[in-house]
Amino acid sequence: TFQLAPEDSQLLVVEMK
Repeated sequence: TFQLAPEDSQLLVVEMK
């Protein structure tokens, strides 16, 4: 899940927190 996607962007923010 490390792709430049609009939906992944929100998921990445949750995982980064």
